[in-house]
Amino acid sequence: MLERATKGFKKAFFAITEIELYKLVIRKSNAIKSIRALLRFRQWPMFHWIQIETSTYCNRKCHGCPNATFPREKDFISDETFTKIIDDLVGLKFSGIIHLHSFNEPLADRTIVEKVCLISKRLPKARIEMNSNGDFLTLKLLSQLASAGLGELYVTQYDGKVSDRLLKILEKAGNREREILAVRVKSDSDFVGNRAGILNNVTISEPILGGCNRPFNQMVINYKGDVIICCNDYFGKEVLGNVENDRLLDIWSCHRFKTIRRLLRMKRRNCIELCRSCNFMGDIYSYRDLSDSEIRELNMKVRLKDGNWKILPKILKGSVDILRAHSWV
Repeated sequence: MLERATKGFKKAFFAITEIELYKLVIRKSNAIKSIRALLRFRQWPMFHWIQIETSTYCNRKCHGCPNATFPREKDFISDETFTKIIDDLVGLKFSGIIHLHSFNEPLADRTIVEKVCLISKRLPKARIEMNSNGDFLTLKLLSQLASAGLGELYVTQYDGKVSDRLLKILEKAGNREREILAVRVKSDSDFVGNRAGILNNVTISEPILGGCNRPFNQMVINYKGDVIICCNDYFGKEVLGNVENDRLLDIWSCHRFKTIRRLLRMKRRNCIELCRSCNFMGDIYSYRDLSDSEIRELNMKVRLKDGNWKILPKILKGSVDILRAHSWV
């Protein structure tokens, strides 16, 4: 009888709180890194994923990218700023993932191999990845990136098929080159994200009543050296600091960043300008962009569940919010 009651309580608890136990269990790697960061820097959570925008230039105008509607002047991150970022990461003994791309085409940067080589030498435990449209990719460049220490090159074919040129590169590539090259085929219909309301492909009638994992484990730096709220902040509206003036750890733990994370734990996207119109919903294990009808349906379910909290003390609800947030990290 007691065992049955205990099982029933556990089932109800996880259903009401939306804490996904399996995520707390299987995220062993990030959990260990977070505990180390907590002990060393007194900081929780800690970013394990960093995106560095090396330039503003992209040769394409894709349907799902703000660059097609709001093109920017061609500019590149300065060597001093890039070196400062790597210096800070070395000081943090960073061992997560480094993305060398944003709304740009990274292979158009003639110094991209040198950048990969610098990171690989100074941060040997970090993994370096890039997203590319493949238009500038050659077999020689692929070989150079592989030798420099690139961990993964995601080449997306936006025309709905793999180009003949890329097929020839794959045919001639060696084992190491093939190991780092991942080819994806996409079309315009595959893009359903509104980039935090910048694109008009999806207009939402109300903010999502839910959190977002990105400010909990990701740091995004644009070509100016500004740390922004997430990878959807194309215009840099929410600048949390600049790497030339402050250390990465100081920016990550600043009051505004903490406030944003607290608001997301509380499902109050409406209090954050950039998040108010965003249709992204998910965590590091699963994510997708929602339609307006899906958001309204989700919000209705959340309001019904939140009604159950009226009978519980606020301190308990706050504790569960923290645990729930950690299951996103």
